[in-house]
Amino acid sequence: MASVTLIFLISITVLVVVFLLFWALDLLKSKLAERSQEKVRSQSLADNTQHLDKKPLIVPIRNDLELLRREPFASNIQECLVIVLSNESKTAGVCAYLNDLEVDYFVEDFPPCCQRYPNEHALRSFLGAMNTFSDKWVYAEAVTYLHNDFDLIKSVNTQGTRHARLVGKYEAKYYYRVIPQWTENFVCDNIELEEYWENMVEFTKRLLKASEFSSPKLWKRFPLNHWKRKQIFFKADDFHQVPHPGAMDNIRRQTPNLLPQVQEETTAVLVPID
Repeated sequence: MASVTLIFLISITVLVVVFLLFWALDLLKSKLAERSQEKVRSQSLADNTQHLDKKPLIVPIRNDLELLRREPFASNIQECLVIVLSNESKTAGVCAYLNDLEVDYFVEDFPPCCQRYPNEHALRSFLGAMNTFSDKWVYAEAVTYLHNDFDLIKSVNTQGTRHARLVGKYEAKYYYRVIPQWTENFVCDNIELEEYWENMVEFTKRLLKASEFSSPKLWKRFPLNHWKRKQIFFKADDFHQVPHPGAMDNIRRQTPNLLPQVQEETTAVLVPID
């Protein structure tokens, strides 16, 4: 009987000691947390006091509802509408940044070395534009990409094809999502904007055919003529995202005052696509 009582007392003592240890640890943790918070508050107060003499940073807040009412083509998310057209000798494209109310465009003759492979002009223009614009498409929630080559768009939209893998590499690298569509039969989620899209496609067709694409008369027909607009230029790497055998010819611009001629002679290497 005495042994049972002794065991009971020892058990009670152990439980009390364990309880006291946990209580002490919890109390210590609370004290440390309070000290840490007090230190943060003191540092914050010191920083605020130190910067009292500086002018506050004023960030203008855009009224998205007002913007959308005045600019029906605008978007309150990072979104782009891209139209790229090509033929065997030339490519033209327009990229509208719907959240920034800005437009980039290009009109480029394919280098003579690329024109020797006319069957590749569609893919060359498609990937060339992606390579040119991708830095500005980073984290875009949607890049609606319209192109005039039906077979290419069909292949890009087919999972597992070489073209789909190429586009997927850009999406993975720059964290945006491409929605490839055909210029002659596209789907616009917003019916009210469908006419805008059609007008953008028609304008890009005129841009591709125009002999003088900087003419004010031409741009009067541009649906977003009042937006900030900038012409961009392909680099040699942009044209040769679709590599070909042989040397790369110099890039020749349509007018001599746009950009100096790029002096570049090298050899393209065919890269197998897994």
